[in-house]
Amino acid sequence: MDESKITYEGLLPLHWEHIDTPPDDDMLRYIHEHNIESLKQVLLLDEFSHTGQDDLGSDLRDNSRMERKIDLLLSLLGSMINKQQATSAYHVKLTTESLQWTASGLSGLVAQQQLMLQLYLHPYSVSPLKMFAEIREAGQDYCRVKLHALDTAEQELLQRYIFLNHRRQVAAKRNATSGI
Repeated sequence: MDESKITYEGLLPLHWEHIDTPPDDDMLRYIHEHNIESLKQVLLLDEFSHTGQDDLGSDLRDNSRMERKIDLLLSLLGSMINKQQATSAYHVKLTTESLQWTASGLSGLVAQQQLMLQLYLHPYSVSPLKMFAEIREAGQDYCRVKLHALDTAEQELLQRYIFLNHRRQVAAKRNATSGI
């Protein structure tokens, strides 16, 4: 993992499967659209879960924000109905270009294998971020992959998510060390 990049570190549900061939253009277009909507939902969920009680009243009076939240709830309800399998959570380090996760017993993962990843970025999100990746390094207890085929809008939204969470993690560490 490139330490010069801003990273998000946390425990997130992740599912992966090996793929033999890269996706075709139609599948990539579908996944890009899916990811953009998923990232928008996660950012809205994340914003809502970190909004203070004082801000709640003003947010509810804003009609456009209320409409976005209703749209999100309807989308999540539809996705929840279609969700079929539980996914295990792993300790991850995420940048816009790479992902690393740790767990015991990761045998079967070897360098240069292609994977389809599904990463749930928020505890209430039922729609995963879908990414294609190539394994760069793997061991018995970790795997590091290079992410492929994220378009500009996906990268910008993912970068925003990573930055916001990184900033919260830094603030939490600072507060913990200062005794706040």
